[in-house]
Amino acid sequence: MDAQRVSLGRTWRDVAARGGISYETLRAARNGSGDIPALTRAAMDRGLDWPAGTVDAILDGRVEKVAQAAVVRERQLDAAEERIVTATNQQFGEMLLEVMAVPTMTKPAIARWLVDALDMRDRYRAEQGGGIARGA
Repeated sequence: MDAQRVSLGRTWRDVAARGGISYETLRAARNGSGDIPALTRAAMDRGLDWPAGTVDAILDGRVEKVAQAAVVRERQLDAAEERIVTATNQQFGEMLLEVMAVPTMTKPAIARWLVDALDMRDRYRAEQGGGIARGA
């Protein structure tokens, strides 16, 4: 699961948010030794962009760890991600100002957004052969 999360450029908080569960619920599921509720497993599938039932298959041993990548659909950028990875430095600065203007965003949340966005942009540009974003 961690390899899929990393390949998507997501934090575990991102996976939880995309799956529609709290970070605490996801952390408990990943670190617990008991059964993971079905709704949590389904949320983990969504958060990791896996087809429904993939987490079940992994936990049941039906999917070998080395074969997990075969069940992952090809990653596609959503509109917000595309806006981040294709932005010029000036456009990126404008996006940061938009994030800072959201009343519910705390300073730590803004800092997390900034680090995650820059990391995503750097990875995408490196994959595309476009160099490092922070120096662009």
